[in-house]
Amino acid sequence: MSKPFSPQHLLVNVMPEARTELSTLLGSLSLLKPELTRPSQLQMLSGAESAAQNLFSIMQKLSDLGDLNHNRLEVQNDPVHVSKLVHRLALLYGEKAQACGVDIEVDVDAGLASVSLDQQKLYRVIANLLDYTLATARPGVFRITVALGADGMLAITLFDTSTGKAADGIFDFVVDSDSPLWQNANGSGSLRLGVYLSRQILRLMGGDLSVQGEPGVGSVWSIALPAERATMASDGGKRFDLVQELKDAEREIAISKAQDQRLLIADDSPSNRLVLTKMLRNAGHVVDAVSDGLEVLAALKERAYAAVLLDLAMPRMDGLTTCERIRALPGAYKDVPLIALTAHASDSDQDRVHSVGFDAYLTKPATDKLLRATVQRVISKPEEANSVKQAHEERLAELEKIMGDAKLRILLEQFAHELADRQAALGGSSQHSDIMLDLPLLSSMARTFGFDHLATVAELLRSEMLKVDLGEGPKSRAADDSQQHRSEVIGPAMTTLAREVSEVNALVQGYIASNLAHSKVDGP
Repeated sequence: MSKPFSPQHLLVNVMPEARTELSTLLGSLSLLKPELTRPSQLQMLSGAESAAQNLFSIMQKLSDLGDLNHNRLEVQNDPVHVSKLVHRLALLYGEKAQACGVDIEVDVDAGLASVSLDQQKLYRVIANLLDYTLATARPGVFRITVALGADGMLAITLFDTSTGKAADGIFDFVVDSDSPLWQNANGSGSLRLGVYLSRQILRLMGGDLSVQGEPGVGSVWSIALPAERATMASDGGKRFDLVQELKDAEREIAISKAQDQRLLIADDSPSNRLVLTKMLRNAGHVVDAVSDGLEVLAALKERAYAAVLLDLAMPRMDGLTTCERIRALPGAYKDVPLIALTAHASDSDQDRVHSVGFDAYLTKPATDKLLRATVQRVISKPEEANSVKQAHEERLAELEKIMGDAKLRILLEQFAHELADRQAALGGSSQHSDIMLDLPLLSSMARTFGFDHLATVAELLRSEMLKVDLGEGPKSRAADDSQQHRSEVIGPAMTTLAREVSEVNALVQGYIASNLAHSKVDGP
């Protein structure tokens, strides 16, 4: 007589294979991105990436559930910079939070050095809580505080003002589909599972998770975790203060540029005009708005615009006709960049839009990020490609103008320190999972300083690492086979990143020596 079917058997033996296939899909989508040019294509790719990431997260939770039920989750304590770990998560979730109108703030006890705990498990716990709260967030603040008490317990508090009280029975987990918990889940079953797993994982680590809150005020998630002090140098908090300085400077640069780029929006819907205008004004642009093509032609006679955004379906004169009329104008009027806005996304629509002379195409509703990126792309005049050195020197000149040479030197020296850390990690015995957690920070800092190629290489390596599931190869493999698999998949990408990091570090050191050697450094 055969044994009855066991869902737990499926989780343990089939999930690794499914997880591996999904990781390959994520990596493929990431590699496809540089090949696409049309905004509508990038928009569809972004949706596919988001769905794949969500599915990957669900797979991971189901895998953790199977491991918990089979006592396969083991705690591995190592020295961890909790400050760096929390800031990595804030960086990774920053864009998603911003789209919800949520600001993520981090406050780490200045006296907190590294502690000994299981970094991967704590990372997943906090990520699960961020997933849960941001899924239903309204504008507000998500503040993460970290401190080490005299009793040796690490206290991490996540104060969320955006969602109000957490759902009743949030820490319960049942498999009965008739349970009120799942009947009222509204599609958030995987998010509730994540919260349940977070508490179970923390209890496995000797800690616990609790939540308090009330509607309209907010929720306070409290993590208590035993963590021994370790010997790693305490510098994580200072470094991420400098990263915030870079973000502030980058925002000022973008606003400064945008103020010289007046835009014109044409849409017959007042609400659409309001939303588009607000998005672009938030980016620093000066924006005028009209309701149809005839008003566009009149406005172009009054002043010059860096770009015009045209809705295709407008009364009196539609977007396609307006585009044709603009391209027939004399002088410089005909060369103004034009962006089509439409609710349709078929290939024939796109071909027609480009055939009449539009420079870009956006499908409604356009995300804030895609809208800004498309506008910036069409208004940037074609120029001969700069060398890597020229590109980053131009970027550094902008930063120096805003913050001064002394502060820029501090930031560059910090960046050089991060590069040196990455060189040591890539060439040493660091765990692949630890390297992957540092890649978002490396990519962000590289783009800030103008090293876009380094940022791209770091992002591609992260995609490759996803293919081995955060450094944990398919659990069906033997240990030796799993290690060989990691090396075959990740090795070439790590070698490329190591070479790029070395080259960029040399350029940074050279710039400091040539341009900032005599700047007075008093501290940030």
